[in-house]
Amino acid sequence: MQMMNGNEAVARGAFEAGVKVAAGFPGTPSTEVMDYTHLKYPEIYCEWSTNEKVAVEVAIGASFAGYRSFALMKTVGLHVAADALGGAAGSQINGGLVLVVSDDVGRIAGDDYNDCRHYGNMFNIPVLEPADSQEAKDLMVRAFEISEEYSTPVILKTTSVTCKTTSKVVIDDRYEYQAKFRDIYPISFSKVIMTTMMMKAKGSDHPKLTKCFNDFPANMRRLTNDCNDFDDNRLELKDKKIGVITAGTPYYYVKEVLPEASVLKLGLVMPLPEKKIRELAAHVDKLYVIEDGHDVIEKNIKDLGIAVIGKDLFPKFPDMMRFTPDIIEERLVPGAPKRTPMKDVPFRLPVACAGCSHTFIAQILRKHKITCCCRCYLWSHRLFSAHGGL
Repeated sequence: MQMMNGNEAVARGAFEAGVKVAAGFPGTPSTEVMDYTHLKYPEIYCEWSTNEKVAVEVAIGASFAGYRSFALMKTVGLHVAADALGGAAGSQINGGLVLVVSDDVGRIAGDDYNDCRHYGNMFNIPVLEPADSQEAKDLMVRAFEISEEYSTPVILKTTSVTCKTTSKVVIDDRYEYQAKFRDIYPISFSKVIMTTMMMKAKGSDHPKLTKCFNDFPANMRRLTNDCNDFDDNRLELKDKKIGVITAGTPYYYVKEVLPEASVLKLGLVMPLPEKKIRELAAHVDKLYVIEDGHDVIEKNIKDLGIAVIGKDLFPKFPDMMRFTPDIIEERLVPGAPKRTPMKDVPFRLPVACAGCSHTFIAQILRKHKITCCCRCYLWSHRLFSAHGGL
């Protein structure tokens, strides 16, 4: 057993999954995943790619070749890589393909209020969300199994809390690395071909196409049914007054504040285990959804025709993006004390982290009395870096 933060645990999970290739683009809070992978597991080829799209394409290439691979980025980077992911979603998968994407929810100085789970809905691909470091390791391994079993890319969603929080992780020190190889599709057709075949376009019944047909909607329907039996989705039936559906770190806050509540703890947040949700809904008087970020799970449950309480009780952006035990207690525990922020706290502007590579650019801009917006600042940093500095 070791103490690991979430980023270190994801890297360990990649090692135990037999990953051969890792590519990414740095961005808080996910950068350390590549650092740990590169430093601790030299058996895995690692690279910082030109951008997130290139990183995903590198991982796709390794996957087509039969090796397990992952691409690393934060959520705003997934916007850059969306085109590549859209092409891979629905295409045939040889080696497992996983995108490790970090949502920077709750960071006071951040401007990132995105939620990568929307891409699970958009591209109809599975999304896993760990609650602690142990799950970060375990679900990283699980993501590759799901990717290969259901022939689909998988998103492992972490957050600024899970990335930076340290907790106990059980590992096998005797584990010996072995790169996993799986080559079952001789030709890697894009899902564009599959869509054409499903629409029964002229010539789509040609043997060269039909021999490599990948019915990706059927794979997702099969996963939707199978996930009701996954251990990653755990139903804890207790009191009948309150039921909570949750994922990620809010699960532990719910258990702390509402120890007697019935809880469905989701590890796989896309697709949802409909049978377990209906079982919980039938068991309790009131059903709540407690999720960091946007109201994605809530909307998906309501699409199933199941009544849940979410953002009406817990308003989302700009009121809040991340749960704390206090927030849950104030709204769901009768007589809970009302907490107010401390007054007269000195104002302090955000500062760069110690050793931040952006500091160099900030010093140059300050020296020449150049005022620029955040986006110009970041692009100037990339420009200087690409040309070896001044």
